[in-house]
Amino acid sequence: VLAKPKDPESVAKAKREKELKAVEEYQALLSDFNQRRRDKDFSTDSLNTCWNSRRLIITKYLARCVPCRDLPTRQTLYKQEVHLTTAALAQNPKVYCVWDYRKWVLENMPFPDWGKELGQIEMLLNADARNFHVWDYRPIHAFDKDSRPLAAPELPRVTTEGEMEFTRAKISKDLGNYSAWHYRTKMFAKLVNESQWSLTSSERAKVVDTEFELVLKVLWTDPSIQSAWFYHRWLLGFAEEAGAVSFLPVLKREVKNVEELYEFEPDTRWCMDALVRCRLKLADLQGLNTQETEGVKKECGELLTRLQEIDKDRKGRYADLAKSSLLSASAS
Repeated sequence: VLAKPKDPESVAKAKREKELKAVEEYQALLSDFNQRRRDKDFSTDSLNTCWNSRRLIITKYLARCVPCRDLPTRQTLYKQEVHLTTAALAQNPKVYCVWDYRKWVLENMPFPDWGKELGQIEMLLNADARNFHVWDYRPIHAFDKDSRPLAAPELPRVTTEGEMEFTRAKISKDLGNYSAWHYRTKMFAKLVNESQWSLTSSERAKVVDTEFELVLKVLWTDPSIQSAWFYHRWLLGFAEEAGAVSFLPVLKREVKNVEELYEFEPDTRWCMDALVRCRLKLADLQGLNTQETEGVKKECGELLTRLQEIDKDRKGRYADLAKSSLLSASAS
């Protein structure tokens, strides 16, 4: 027997009542916390203000009651705080203040177990690979050789190259994982900055070319993936600004690559958007004569007209671009 579908109005009403109950609980908890704070009763530990207050309480307690040389006591106290944040994150792994507090605890702990922490992070990413809170928290700085505390020489050796492979693995499982693509921008910039003084110009070019090959493979697989197009756009900007490679040949090649993709996917919004941007940039860098420049502007104007038809939600944006001085044809 099929279950009778629920009435949409009753579903909406139940959802609203649940939300109102949550608001009432929040307001009651906030009122209770503020009263406890006025009474200097620090026995509660929730809300953003509470995490900050807890940090202040622990800092003052350690300064007044625990000698700096008493590392075991400090370690025990901070370890309890790690367990507390673990329990909080188990309930909701997307809370800024809890992640901030956890980071502070581990950075002040005499003997932080960064290896275990890395395992916790990977476990959370396996559960939700797009959780940008976890990606943002991923403490690669803790594994840098120069930042390792003498008390913890056993810290795992995590390299920028390893982090690049980590993001590649996550992207291969979910091509549209925006958090992984965003983290990859940080790691790729770090990789280039670390190596550009030791690599030859041809080696640097190979590193950049390999990255473009990766994102193009994704775009050919599914040209509608917005995060991959964002990464492609970022990569072009990085290649131009970093000065690690000769940018003009790279841009020419990418214009050709996007044009080839456009031939197979003529109705893909992101492909047309990238083609407009790349063609105009190339025309600007090459210093084309007036006739050639107007030809590029005309082609881009036609693409923007098509975009207004395909992507109606952004019709005004494309219309403004088409009317801009950059695209307006000058009188012949």
